[in-house]
Amino acid sequence: MKRLSAILFLSIVFSVCVAVPSSMALGLGLYWTSAWGEAAYDAEDEDDNTWDWDSDIERRGYGFVLDTAVAKDRLVNLRLNVGYYNFQEEDQDDNIFDLDGFQAVVDLGFGVVRTKHLRLWVGGEISAAYGDGSIEDFDDFEVTMFSAGIGPVIGCNFHFGDRLSFGIKGGYLYEGFIGEGENTITDETVDYDGFSYQYFIVLSAFYRFNDVF
Repeated sequence: MKRLSAILFLSIVFSVCVAVPSSMALGLGLYWTSAWGEAAYDAEDEDDNTWDWDSDIERRGYGFVLDTAVAKDRLVNLRLNVGYYNFQEEDQDDNIFDLDGFQAVVDLGFGVVRTKHLRLWVGGEISAAYGDGSIEDFDDFEVTMFSAGIGPVIGCNFHFGDRLSFGIKGGYLYEGFIGEGENTITDETVDYDGFSYQYFIVLSAFYRFNDVF
């Protein structure tokens, strides 16, 4: 159901964006992303007991992408990614968090190499995400997480004619998060906070509107 809702949401957003005025120059498309890294958690329950742990994380996602200068000979570009993601992490005791949710990412890029066939850009990225799920094998314990991150990014767009482009970008994201876990049987809750760092790669395909070199 969550994946179906994500697909419907992205379809609606994409349909609306396709209706942009013909005078605007931009690129619209789809993306796929993968990320990996490490996280450190602090937790506190209702009895003021506290504990902490480290974990390995993986993230996969896909969605909609918009860029204000995929191929245009312009210094600055703004890129927006909005989509579904799955977030998994495993701690030292082999407990696995499995969360599904949405992520929004904004890149501010500067085209350091701009030609008719490619655009190489560098810049910064900010992100925000929401996810909910459970701990594997503990379905009665529900987890909700909110996160925000920032980091450097580098990307390259490859152009094929006046309409199509393929993009690849990678970077490093430092992310802080807060969350809550709840036992749905006993109503006991746990508060979480912490940080993660992750490396990511994103593949994108664009259809360009009036966006030519």
